[in-house]
Formats: sequence, C-alpha cells, structure tokens
Amino acid sequence: MAVIGLILAMGMIIFLIRKGVSLGLVMFIGVLIIGLFSPITLSEAGHIFWRTITDKTTVELLLIIFFISILGELLHQTGGLEQMVKNLNNFFTDPRLLLIFLPALIGSLPIACGAVFSAPMVESTGKVLKMESWRMAVVNIFYRHLFYLLFPLYSGLILAIELSGYSFAFFARFNAGVVLSTFLFSFCYIFREKKMSIKRDLGANSWLKVKALLKSLAPLLIILITAFLLGTPLPLAMFFGTVAAFLNYLPRGKWQEEIMRRTRLIFPGIRWSMLLAIAGIMVFKNFVLASRAVFFLAERFIALGVPLLALAVVLPLLTGLVTGNPAAALGISLPIIMPMSSVSKGPEIYAGLVYIVSLVGYI
Repeated sequence: MAVIGLILAMGMIIFLIRKGVSLGLVMFIGVLIIGLFSPITLSEAGHIFWRTITDKTTVELLLIIFFISILGELLHQTGGLEQMVKNLNNFFTDPRLLLIFLPALIGSLPIACGAVFSAPMVESTGKVLKMESWRMAVVNIFYRHLFYLLFPLYSGLILAIELSGYSFAFFARFNAGVVLSTFLFSFCYIFREKKMSIKRDLGANSWLKVKALLKSLAPLLIILITAFLLGTPLPLAMFFGTVAAFLNYLPRGKWQEEIMRRTRLIFPGIRWSMLLAIAGIMVFKNFVLASRAVFFLAERFIALGVPLLALAVVLPLLTGLVTGNPAAALGISLPIIMPMSSVSKGPEIYAGLVYIVSLVGYI
C-alpha cells in the first residue's frame, strides 16, 4: 500500500503542477496521500511534521530562501542590478562573453520575470554581432541556467545539498566537467561565425571604474567571501549581503525617504510561495522515508533487474520536463533515489546525476 501511495502522490504532484497549482500546496497534498496509504499513525504524522519544520536544516534552508528573495528584489528595484551590468560592460572586450555573462548574472538572482529582464540586454549586445533573434533567445535561456550547476547561491543547488546531505564542494567537483564541456561546445556552436572584438579604453579613470564595479558587486561579494572563505553560516552571510544591497546606492539627498521606500520593498519581495514549497518538499521527504515505500520499490526493482542508474536518469528527467519546475523535480526524485543508492557503490554519484538531469529536463 505504501508503494501505491507513493506512486499516486507522484502522479498527483505532477498533474497539479501542470494545472498551475502552487508547488507548496501540491507537496503537502502529496504528503497527505502518502500518509493515507502508509502505516503512519496520526500521532506519528504530527511528530514527523513538527520535527521537520523545526529541524535545523529546514530552518536554515527557509532563511536562505527568505534572504535570497529579498536580495533579488532589492537589487532589481534599487538599480543595483543595472549598475552591475553597466560597470561590467566596461571590462568585456569580446561581446560574446558579455552575452553569456548578462543572462547568467540575471539568472543568479530570483527576480520576477528574469528572462524578460535580461532579454533586452542580450538583444542590444547581440545586435552588435548581427545575431538572429532565435540565436539571441537561445543565449538568453541557455546561459541563464547552465551555471546553476556551480552557482552556490542558486536555490535549487541549495535544496539538492540539503536533500542529499552532500556538500557544495562535492557538487562543484561533480558538475565542473559538465559545465566546462557544455560551455565549450555551446560557445563554438551558438557563436559560430560570430567574432568581434571591442576595444575598451579604461583610461585614466581605470581605478574609478574598478571601484564602481566592486561597489555594484558588493552584496554578492560579501555573501561569497563571508560564507565560503570565512566559514560564516550561509543564512547569516545572506543577511549581510541583503543589508549591503539595502544600503548600497543610497542618494545623498532625501536618503530618509529612500530608506522608507526600500523598507516597503522587503515584504512584497519575499517569495512566500517558494518558502511554502521548501517546507512542503522537506516534509514530503521525511514522509517518504517514514512510509518505507522507497525500500519496497528498491526490492522490486532489484527483483525485476531494473538498474538504479536508469531510474536516476529517467525519473528526474521526466519530472523536470513535465513540471517545468526544478525544485519539484528534485523534491520528487532525491527522496526516492537517495535511500535506494545507500545500498549501492558510490551513492554520491546518484545525487550528482539527479541534480544534473533534473536541470536538463527543466531547461
């Protein structure tokens, strides 16, 4: 019965996401289905729910997503993101590299309609290379997502780290070869016969331009330095970066009014739906484990001779493709694949594979 419940929950999650129901609500519906078809009692279900919501991992993950969403909104609404793009433009002599970097930069921040925001930037630079519209669209979509495999502040990678238990260093090592090979191939293919070099003369004001670039990048640099060089917990590092984005580019005159305006941006900038989704995914994971459905499935697959490697490719690929939501693909796939991989050699390979394939399906 537990296996039937898991299959029904997966089917219902995919169906409802396709219908536009929020991921958070959908994951809790999946939890309800698993609970009804498993031997989990009502008191045990309440204990699992409370333990998950109050768990340190869940709390830290929610705080990270909380600050990431505010940070993205502040950078967008205060002009900080535009300053980044403007200052970076002074240092690129090859417009092809700028075309790659612009969507990657916008994609690193959870701002609403990010692809739409980066599209005119890609278009203005793409026209310099006389690129076709379809090729500029490919650049915008593809390079917005390729570096999700390595970007440590991407919410999907943070979720994969928490669900799998493996560190960012592991995912970085695992994904580095994929990113490098894919980047080289895509660069040669997309930009074939599109070569041009633009001379950038920083002149006597070169140091001023470097300072302007560092100032615009300060919120992101503060997060990366404090978290990954100084070892500060990521939620606290995200808080420091968010404060830096809040204070950056305050006008000298009427700064009190600007502070009030930025304060009003905080609440609307919070991605409540994403927070609910993260909570739902974490609860779903623990209910799947408590139901022991994955262990029954593992025994069945072994009896049928189905390789776990095949399941680790097909499941995240299909869920990413059908739902169009990387968090949903990871939230469904990792809680199923990881317990199965614990009895195999090199279980970490499956964690890295699921993350890559789910992103491929999503793109």
